[in-house]
Amino acid sequence: MEPQGSREYRRAKQNAATPLWKPTDLSEDRVRFLKERQDRSDANQTLIAKGTQQALDESTENHDGVIHEKIEVASNMACIMVESERFSGYLVAVMGNNKKMETDFITTIKQRLFKFLKDNGEDVSEDDALGLRIKQVEFEPWALEYADFLRKSVHKGNEVAMAFFPRRPPKVILEESQHHDMAKLHIGDLVGDRPIEFDLYMYLPNNNKYVLYTPKGGVFYNKQLDRLKNQGVTHMHVQKDAAKSISKYKAQNYLNDLVDDYDQKSGSASSAKQKAS
Repeated sequence: MEPQGSREYRRAKQNAATPLWKPTDLSEDRVRFLKERQDRSDANQTLIAKGTQQALDESTENHDGVIHEKIEVASNMACIMVESERFSGYLVAVMGNNKKMETDFITTIKQRLFKFLKDNGEDVSEDDALGLRIKQVEFEPWALEYADFLRKSVHKGNEVAMAFFPRRPPKVILEESQHHDMAKLHIGDLVGDRPIEFDLYMYLPNNNKYVLYTPKGGVFYNKQLDRLKNQGVTHMHVQKDAAKSISKYKAQNYLNDLVDDYDQKSGSASSAKQKAS
């Protein structure tokens, strides 16, 4: 067996992963489109793509080379926010059988990736990895369609995949509020009819008070969003220590929108195939 860290060892681990998702019941046009996306992903050799594969190869453990749990549908996702001059977005990771990724594992990958980027001249902002709960989706075809690249490996018998979804900026920009413990959040960063990950407040300037508008875990409804906009409200307020939760909220909303778009496209393609048959 080749020593860990060698080029041959890393190549063997890559080869241990099963081939990328194989289409089953999609139309020929859809299959062709996703194959083109797979080829594009494989050809992507940007600095961040190389760094992601290297970080995966150096962090995973798979001594027997056997895959016990493959990646199919996923909803448990770990997210590394990347923000530098050249690269900005969400690096999303999943494990086989929709397992939740261990914090130490994704942290190790992040540290090795960021070291690689910094060693190659990228000034990357440091943020903790986020655990996301996304609508269930066929991860690989979804990632092939919307991500810049998809990279895979095997860890303790589980397939691991990481895909980079570009987004600038990846984090919500907070502004100073009237109280030093509070911050202003632009109303355009809120999405209706979805739960929020933080307490959302409205500021009342007449008596200098903050009133809880929607509690953490509650749904901020679209009718509320429309009413606030019609009233000329441009900002809501949050506690400053909620910054990480707000970044998670933004990432989940963006990725769930991509899942909705994918479901609509794949549903339309499936319906068209059924009609044709």
